Parts: sequence; structure tokens; C-alpha cells
Amino acid sequence: FGQDYDYLSKDYKDVLNVIYHLNNYSSKEFASANLVAKIIYLRHYKTVINIENYESFKRKIRTIFKKLENSSLIVRPDQNKRMFYLNKIFQRSPLL
Repeated sequence: FGQDYDYLSKDYKDVLNVIYHLNNYSSKEFASANLVAKIIYLRHYKTVINIENYESFKRKIRTIFKKLENSSLIVRPDQNKRMFYLNKIFQRSPLL
């Protein structure tokens, strides 16, 4: 993704990292915002103790998914489903 990736915050990079792993190494082959949120949350906190904190975190990840989709870094093969893939034909921004 070039500089488009370089300028992303850590949260966005974490989301893209999990999507990459699911797309390439999981039997599911796709990533949903809910699944990615669960994976990242459990990596950091090990267990869900505060449900409000967990729900807030999932909303944050859904917002990140929306922004990544709008920027074409991730795509849905079927617009009616919540399955996402990394956009392998992403046209990165030219260097200045």
C-alpha cells in the first residue's frame, strides 16, 4: 500500500494486519469487523470483563472498517455481506 499504509495510525495497521492473516492463513478466508474486533481485543485484554468497554471497542473497529473501505484499502466481493478482503489491486498514491 506504500505511503497510504505508512501514514495510518496503529489501530488501522492492526486491523489490516488481522485482515491479512485471516485472508491468507485462516480457513474462513474473510474478515468481518466483529471477528477482527474480537481478535484484537482479546490480544490486548485476554478476556472480556467490561462489556461496555468491549462494545465501544467493536464500534471503533467498525468505524475503521468503514474508513478503510471508503479509501479502497479493503473491499467486499458482495456488497450485501460483511466479508472483507484486502484490495490486491489498490492504486497507491504517487510519491510527492
